[in-house]
Amino acid sequence: MILAKLMVFHLSLFILFMLSFFFYSIFSQAYSPHHKYSREMNMMFQSCPDSPGLCSYPNASLDLDTERIKLHHGLKYRVSVELTVPKYQEDSMFLVCFRTMSRDQKMRTITCKSTLLFGSDFWRPENWFSFFENREHVTKKEIPLSENFQDEYSDPIKELTVEVQSKFLMIHSVVINLESKMDGFGYINANYPIIAGLAGISSNLMVLSVIFLVSFSSLIAPAKM
Repeated sequence: MILAKLMVFHLSLFILFMLSFFFYSIFSQAYSPHHKYSREMNMMFQSCPDSPGLCSYPNASLDLDTERIKLHHGLKYRVSVELTVPKYQEDSMFLVCFRTMSRDQKMRTITCKSTLLFGSDFWRPENWFSFFENREHVTKKEIPLSENFQDEYSDPIKELTVEVQSKFLMIHSVVINLESKMDGFGYINANYPIIAGLAGISSNLMVLSVIFLVSFSSLIAPAKM
């Protein structure tokens, strides 16, 4: 009889733990969905017929349906692009414009950010000793485009476009990053998932344990004659 009660007790603890984990997972996904997307974009431009170089600004578009990116209504997203460019070129200053196209083919410019890109690092005294150690021929430059980007209920976004307004900048690749912004519990869950998970599962386990003890006290308490 005692062995049977112990088995029921441990089995009940296991079920309570699994239920706590399940309830916390549902709450975490429903209350604070954290989404992070990173996609490489294919740059397009118009070449000059009679001279080398570009005759148009390089730009790239990203179709959200094709890339399986779903922007949730009501969530704010942090948008940035990461340019990979040759390290040894002249210093340059240029604009990076971020535009969106809705499903009704309406183009909207979100922002245009001015960016300064330094060229060769060899002539900087602090890099003379490390010049031969670093054999990378490219450098990466991350450019924040929007801190509070949101999709619209009435006219959802279908396509994202990035345009680099420079005909002299050489670009290896462009990667766009979208990350949802979290506040309160969502921020803790996104940045400290282990702490948030332990706190959430422990809270659920305590509540379910109280309910279990009240409802099934006859199974763990000795029967009174």
